[in-house]
Amino acid sequence: MKNKKVIAIATAGLGSLLLIGTTGSAFAADATPTPTSSATTQATPHPTASHTADPAKKALREANATARKAVNETFKAAVAKAKAEFKAVLATNPTPEAKAAAKATCKATVEAARTARQTAMVAINPNWTPHVKGQHVDN
Repeated sequence: MKNKKVIAIATAGLGSLLLIGTTGSAFAADATPTPTSSATTQATPHPTASHTADPAKKALREANATARKAVNETFKAAVAKAKAEFKAVLATNPTPEAKAAAKATCKATVEAARTARQTAMVAINPNWTPHVKGQHVDN
């Protein structure tokens, strides 16, 4: 939403600059230029800055990505293990009491894995915040 507003303002500003620029050049085309005795100066183009990434930043980014991937894989494995244990309990003892106990254990295990994952992600990047379903951040 914020990006759309910025784009609209930038487009309006650019359009007005183009409109003002073209009307000024129409008046300037009718006037004859007067020669000047001063030396002509040529505008030197800006040197092209080659954007090379800092090797230390690149290495840190790759290390963080590897760490995040390991944390997420550990989380997925813990959730899969909790689900497998829940299914195993249901297969061996399908009573409502056993199902309720297994479900509570599964939820507790998944919540513990989620908390461990969040702690590990914050340790990797202190600015990390978990995504909340249905809420999107406007940049």
